[in-house]
Amino acid sequence: MTLLNFLGGGNTFWLYGLVCLVALAFTYFLVPETKGHTLEEIQQQWRTDKVANKPN
Repeated sequence: MTLLNFLGGGNTFWLYGLVCLVALAFTYFLVPETKGHTLEEIQQQWRTDKVANKPN
């Protein structure tokens, strides 16, 4: 059974739209801005992130 058969055409479209909105919110709030930064600055930011400094 396909998603289109299960939900129908309209609801499948709305589900796709919802997934797009969630992806947009994720990108806006959780992906850091890199405009105007050099590659070295971006790499340093990721190295000094709290997740990267987690003790073993």
